[in-house]
Amino acid sequence: MAFSTPNTGSFLLIACILLIVLPNPAVAFGAGNIPSIANIEGKNFRHGDIEDMLKTVAFIKGHKWTSMMIKRVYFGNWLRDYSQAVDVGSLKGVSAPTIRILVWVLSFLSFGYATAEFEVTEERLGVL
Repeated sequence: MAFSTPNTGSFLLIACILLIVLPNPAVAFGAGNIPSIANIEGKNFRHGDIEDMLKTVAFIKGHKWTSMMIKRVYFGNWLRDYSQAVDVGSLKGVSAPTIRILVWVLSFLSFGYATAEFEVTEERLGVL
């Protein structure tokens, strides 16, 4: 009885199925806020929770943070995370201006602002 060796296509199919089925989801990882009704609120934190805390902190001479100030801080944190996209090895073939434009589009979709204040520049993205 002769055994045939499995071909590469079968191996890749099985590997892909295992990669989809076996991993466990991450708990409370990501951007945004943890809902106040969640059991993990106050135990796990996301970027949005940092900005929520700013609402209660005094700013300069006792003035409170405005919602625009908080959005600027959140934009900075968000942009810092996306600035790492420039260093990803799989994107070496893509030019830095193309990556900057893609991050800018994601920024517009996330924040809804197309003003110069929320523009993704090479300097802000750190690709100078």
